[in-house]
This record gives sequence, C-alpha cells and structure tokens, in this order.
Amino acid sequence: MFGTTAETAHLIAYTSRPLEVFIRRARHADPRLNTTINATVNGRVPRSPLDTLRVEAFEKEPVLHSWLHLQHFRSCGVLSHILWTSKFFGLDHGEFCLPSVAYAHEVELSEAPNAIPDEFDRVSIARLQHLLREDAFSPTDAMVMVDFMVRHGILTADSDFGFAEMSMRMHRRLPFGGERVDGSRGREG
Repeated sequence: MFGTTAETAHLIAYTSRPLEVFIRRARHADPRLNTTINATVNGRVPRSPLDTLRVEAFEKEPVLHSWLHLQHFRSCGVLSHILWTSKFFGLDHGEFCLPSVAYAHEVELSEAPNAIPDEFDRVSIARLQHLLREDAFSPTDAMVMVDFMVRHGILTADSDFGFAEMSMRMHRRLPFGGERVDGSRGREG
C-alpha cells in the first residue's frame, strides 16, 4: 500500500439561474462511510479522468446520456488530500493514510432537464451547504463540492474565516505518487 495514490474523477452538473447542483444518492450506501450522497458522476480513474466520466455517465448510467453532453464537460483542476482510513472505513486495528487525487469537472446545463433520473436531486446552494455540514458526502465528494463553491464565488476569504486553510487542505502536496491503488502507473510515472 505504500506509494499508492487513489485517483478519482468527479463531475458536477449545475444550472446557473438559479444556481443549483445535481447530486446523486448512492445506490448502495457504504455503512463504513455512512454517506449517502455523491457528485453527479464520479468514479475511480483506471485510464484518464475523461474516460472515467464517459464510462460512468454514459455506459453505466445510460439515462444520463439524454441530459449530459460530453463535449460540454469542463476540466476545473485537480484536488488532493489524504484520507485517514480508520475514520472512514471503520478499521479497528489502527490507521493508515491514503493519498487521494480528485480530478474536478463540471457541466453547466442551459436548463434543468424535464425528467431527472430517480436517484438524482437538484439542490440549492443553501441545501448543498446543509448537506456538507451534515457529513452526507464522502470526504472526496465533499471536497469537490466545496471547490465548486469556491470557483463560483460562494465561498470566499470574505465569507469564510477558514478560507485560506480550507484552500490549502484541498491542494496538499502528497508524499506519494506514481502508482495507483489498482497497481497501474500514474501519468507522472
């Protein structure tokens, strides 16, 4: 496990007027994580972040194909943090850390789709902030949502006392790199 890095890709679909985000209820909530909500689309990265989003959005969830358009996905950067596993996986025998890299993407929908798949919810920013305070998201999905709010000017140094620390925690220099959790080599090699 030493020297591995978890890589995930995340997509947030949103409307701008009003600013609302589409979140997905996990089909099978992991009791170890005690979380039930994810970004619109997310998944582990075996090849490239965009390939991951394509597979997750269009091959595993064909209903999304009607309202998400791959050519409109926008890469928004890379977030990094360290997961302490005993907190999130209920380990009794100590902790270990897992460096994690999240590739953030977003897609603005010109209007909300008429038919939203059952496992999705359209939420206001106030509701999103409430869900984040309730720890309803996994740590990585929560970080992606906070980053979304920073990019859209909802969280700023003026509005949040801990803004600088929060920003630094979302862009940690990771002590490991090169090999992914699945054993393949990362792009940095």
